[in-house]
Amino acid sequence: MFTMEHYEAVYKATVDVMLVLLDSGLPASDRVEVLTMACASFQLSEEKNVGLDVACQSVVQTAISEMCRAEA
Repeated sequence: MFTMEHYEAVYKATVDVMLVLLDSGLPASDRVEVLTMACASFQLSEEKNVGLDVACQSVVQTAISEMCRAEA
């Protein structure tokens, strides 16, 4: 089970992702999709009960992958 520390750290990582998305120049629909996929990766991390670093990394890596896909 995730602790409050997990949620706070992932929240901060998600905010960082959102700030990057705002500056990315992607259309709003793509930004929403990237953020949705990043949040879904966090949910999967929570279900697998992975460590804090892995959960944050999953959010950021998923966002990067989805941004690259959207830009292609």
